[in-house]
Amino acid sequence: MAEKTFTACCGAPGVYAEEAARRMLDGAEVLYFKDFESVARAVSGGHVPYGVLPIENSLAGSVLPVYDLLQRDGFRIVKAVRVRIEHVLLAAEGVRLGDVREIASHPQALAQCGRFLGLHPDVDTVSVASTASAAQRLAFSGRRDAAAIASRRCAEIYGLKVLEEDIQDAVYNVTRFICIAKTLAAGPGANRISLLLTLAHCPGALYGLLRRFAEIGVNLTKIESRPIPGSDFEVRFILDFEAPALSASLRALLADLEHAPEIRRYQLLGIYREE
Repeated sequence: MAEKTFTACCGAPGVYAEEAARRMLDGAEVLYFKDFESVARAVSGGHVPYGVLPIENSLAGSVLPVYDLLQRDGFRIVKAVRVRIEHVLLAAEGVRLGDVREIASHPQALAQCGRFLGLHPDVDTVSVASTASAAQRLAFSGRRDAAAIASRRCAEIYGLKVLEEDIQDAVYNVTRFICIAKTLAAGPGANRISLLLTLAHCPGALYGLLRRFAEIGVNLTKIESRPIPGSDFEVRFILDFEAPALSASLRALLADLEHAPEIRRYQLLGIYREE
């Protein structure tokens, strides 16, 4: 029998992060917390060794509050996995779509189902901590004028009925989940590296950075800018890139970036395997 690996997730049983945790960690024993901040506190306080958080969705883009937590608290990404997202609309048994006046879910899930929600302009939307939390809340409320966007598994867990299936905007809807820990652990088979960088505010700074990657043949899979709170429109850059092998040239690049004068802040988020 596998030893239990206690892991923090946001939401309630049936949340997509639960599937991600079980795929990334052997013997994952999931503990549920109300929001991303609570997951971060559980890891930083040593209550659990790992936390699982969504980082990016193929429809709605980056989950920016998670990047903010990574920068603020210095967590490291130790694993990542892609989970297929298939949203359904859930309601109590006997409720019809025409009865629904409110739909609750996580903000990312609501964004991923914008086309469906647009067909029902008279229905209010409510943001909650997770898709599973929306389903749990609905089941406990007994309301017959409300629905939730969540996974099909939530219907089974909370005794709800599927009103509409596959309501996301595109058939291909995938979320990247990361496993965070307090310390860096570049495990076997690492194939991805993530960085946060702040560059000098001068012409050519970004070009110079990107050229370094091109010169050694590294494929960038993500580059995104994020405003720095309290600054005069300065930004930090989020970079993900492929690293099928930590070659000597890639190790040298990472060392150079850490001490390069044009880089004001360098933060290695993780060297990890993504499945």
